[in-house]
Amino acid sequence: MISIVILLGIRETLHKREPFRLGMLKIKKEDLFEPRVLSPCIVMVCLGFSYGTVFTLIPDFGEAVDIRNKGLLFTYMTIAALTVRLAGGRASDRYGRRPVLRVCSAFIVVAMTTIAFADTPLQLSIGMTLYGLAHGTTSPTLIAWATDLSDPARKGRGVASVYIFMELGIGLGALVSGLIYSNDATRFPYAFTLCASLAVVAFIYLMVARKPVVSVH
Repeated sequence: MISIVILLGIRETLHKREPFRLGMLKIKKEDLFEPRVLSPCIVMVCLGFSYGTVFTLIPDFGEAVDIRNKGLLFTYMTIAALTVRLAGGRASDRYGRRPVLRVCSAFIVVAMTTIAFADTPLQLSIGMTLYGLAHGTTSPTLIAWATDLSDPARKGRGVASVYIFMELGIGLGALVSGLIYSNDATRFPYAFTLCASLAVVAFIYLMVARKPVVSVH
């Protein structure tokens, strides 16, 4: 309700608006994906896998290393993410999206590897804090990158495409990690090692993928 009140006082930023009509509800093939944001989407699904795995397995992992408060590890992650968000956003504006995302991918590799082989509360807490630092910069940088690449008339579609791939990565992470874990604490390393491997894939992609050619209209 508060958000509705706030929105009532915000001016529309879209310069060319169209009145609503039922035909707008019809989804065409080209509405499903913005091809210009393919690179951010690939990176997002690889890194989003870790997010789904973390939220699925960390409560049980924490209990396995004798952390009884299941929200404590998420608190560490959240504080770390909030701490780095502003600095991460400025860094991506200054140094570029790809260099910052390479650093984020490397951090996720280290974080997932630390979590995979953690066997004490301290080690698991350090891994979650490292992941929070990486995650706090990853999402806003990927959204900014998608905005950069999107057609000026289709920025909403471009950002929506990245969010679709984010949900795909999270969903796959939750599903696959749950299947790997199967309520067996000895299998935690396999799930988080897979996360680290996908982060390596994202890092390599960011290193070798060609920059997309963006035409100016």
